[in-house]
Amino acid sequence: MKIKRVEKLLPKNFKRRFGVTKKTYQLLVKIVKNKKLGRKLKLTVEEQVMVTLQYFRE
Repeated sequence: MKIKRVEKLLPKNFKRRFGVTKKTYQLLVKIVKNKKLGRKLKLTVEEQVMVTLQYFRE
């Protein structure tokens, strides 16, 4: 799912899809962005968090 579509999801659907609220998702993105990473990333931080949450949800 693309980031633009994720941002448009209703709060109820967002929580059903990822298992966390949008506020928690934004907090996770903020925490990960503060980490220093060694190499160039192929996915954005938002996509990384989204994929990880989907994986844990399944």
